[in-house]
Amino acid sequence: MIDLKSLDGFYDEMFKDVSDYLHAKNYSDEYIMNLRSFRSQVGVDYPTEERKGLVFYGRATNGWNEDDHETLKDILTRQRFRPFFNLIYWVGWTYYGDSYYDNIVWSNICKIAPDGGNPSDTLWCVQYHHMVEIIKKEMEILSPADGGVRKNVKQPFIRMAVLMLLSLTDRRDAR
Repeated sequence: MIDLKSLDGFYDEMFKDVSDYLHAKNYSDEYIMNLRSFRSQVGVDYPTEERKGLVFYGRATNGWNEDDHETLKDILTRQRFRPFFNLIYWVGWTYYGDSYYDNIVWSNICKIAPDGGNPSDTLWCVQYHHMVEIIKKEMEILSPADGGVRKNVKQPFIRMAVLMLLSLTDRRDAR
């Protein structure tokens, strides 16, 4: 199974930087304490060989609060009829069948958001360089299917979209 614990230091640094910035800008302690971080959710059978996995990136947590006892299957089943999770279901099911949730990764571009909402422009901007670094590290560790584009596309968020689309094409061609 893929282990993303090596990213813990990046998350700790990001949360500290965001908290320090918001304190300096006189945001309330209550606001800062209600921020939630999101870490990638990895299926138990996500492929360990390079360029084989399927990773879905959402925008932000929208207030999702990580529960250590909830599995990726539980989350995806409970959220199934929200548009983003419906997309994960249909694409994942197309490639992996009924056990799709064991074979994918769900992550978000924005790693910190307020409980019950999405990040403000300020919150987005203050964590941007951390988001980019964490996503680069996720891509190194997860090594999703990419059709050879990984080194040629420089903008990280454009690259993610290209990688996701190409991973779908690669899998369809492999059938």
